Amino acid sequence: MRIIDKSSKIEDKQFFDEMHKLGVNATKAERIKHAIQINGTIKDVEKKISQHLELNETSREGLNNLKSVLEMVKHDNVRVDLSVARGLAYYTGCVFEAFDNQGKFRALCGGGRYDELVKLLGGEQCPATGFAIGYSTLSLLLQHLKRLPKPELGPDYYVIPVHENHVQDAIRIANALRARHSVDVDLLRRPISKQFDYANKIGAKKAIVVGPEELKTKKFTVKDMKTGKEEKRKLSELN
Repeated sequence: MRIIDKSSKIEDKQFFDEMHKLGVNATKAERIKHAIQINGTIKDVEKKISQHLELNETSREGLNNLKSVLEMVKHDNVRVDLSVARGLAYYTGCVFEAFDNQGKFRALCGGGRYDELVKLLGGEQCPATGFAIGYSTLSLLLQHLKRLPKPELGPDYYVIPVHENHVQDAIRIANALRARHSVDVDLLRRPISKQFDYANKIGAKKAIVVGPEELKTKKFTVKDMKTGKEEKRKLSELN
């Protein structure tokens, strides 16, 4: 299965040499090589199989299972490829891989059926299927398409204490907001202007000023760091 999995990446000579090392004679290796070159729509593949391969009960069951799976999906972007092996031993049924339409990148995701894996790892007998997405290949594709979103790492709110005496109040307010938002708070006792500069540098969406007037009126100055607009809001009104 490992040799089949990498068959598209190696020369024919290497393919047959590796089959020979495993004790597969030349005739059988040729039949395997011919079989894994079959691909196309399910109708095309079924026709080629009937013309060139002899199916036993197990392989006939596998083909019928594949047909029943493909009856439930749109065929526009589906191709049956008998060389797809996934290189893993725990699969017990259909396996699949997904690629970009141009075939420019490696598989974006892959998976399949594995009815024995849960039991193999100490659990109960449990039929299962699943897949995993390739983070790197998906990122490369989105970059190529210029559709990779820029991560927004800045906090929703940056809490600015006016004076070091207000740090404890700023922390209390930050903790209250953290139930619903990502929040950072200044602990370095920097001047307000420096705190605003830092909030802007880390990409904070809004800044909240905590000073004597705000604590007295229970209304806090909230500044939108993108537009520069300021407004007075109660803590309960922040969303």
